[in-house]
Amino acid sequence: MKKFYASLVSIFLLSFIGYSQFQKGQKVLGGNVGFSTGKIDYTVPNQSRQTSFSINPSIGWFCKPNVLAGFGVSYGFNNLKNSGTNSQRNESKSQNMAVNAFSQKFLGVANKLFFTINSGASINYSFGKNESFNGSSDISSKSNIYGVNVNLAPGLSYRIGNHFLFDAYLSNLVNIGYTHSQTKGSNSSEKSVSNNFNLSSSLSNTSLGNIGLGFRWLIPNKG
Repeated sequence: MKKFYASLVSIFLLSFIGYSQFQKGQKVLGGNVGFSTGKIDYTVPNQSRQTSFSINPSIGWFCKPNVLAGFGVSYGFNNLKNSGTNSQRNESKSQNMAVNAFSQKFLGVANKLFFTINSGASINYSFGKNESFNGSSDISSKSNIYGVNVNLAPGLSYRIGNHFLFDAYLSNLVNIGYTHSQTKGSNSSEKSVSNNFNLSSSLSNTSLGNIGLGFRWLIPNKG
């Protein structure tokens, strides 16, 4: 009987750790690229145009057979133009950049299916300019925003063949961040400064918008 219970315990433990083995040193590539452009025509001559672009590559290494660590960078650009009657127009441009480091622990649930614990930290910077012309004068302002952020999120990963991972994760289970922003008008000495600290969790309010989905490329070790 003792051997029977010992076998049950072994099977139970193997269900969590038996499938959590990748090759140490194995690399994982991820990220995304996005581009969009659009135009909205209201009552002539009112018009709105928007163009945006983003790229977010990442790379990770298995420092242990079940622990992945890595980093990523991101860049984004957005341009919004509005035009109206009496030569009125408004244009807003912004760019953002970030560097992030992450760690991911894989716990085997079933063959090729893993429960993951994801943690990360990022440093980001964005800047932009807003210009308005109402037919007689120009008004413009510039903004600079700095921020740091740390987060923790659970997820699931499924290994597709030898080369891909499909990921699903709760994107903001726990999120802590600090943001410093400055806005200054070019035609005046006035400047606004704000500092914000935030702590958020999706434990009590989870929606599809909080769930991230994606694929990553799993590169087998040579030899």
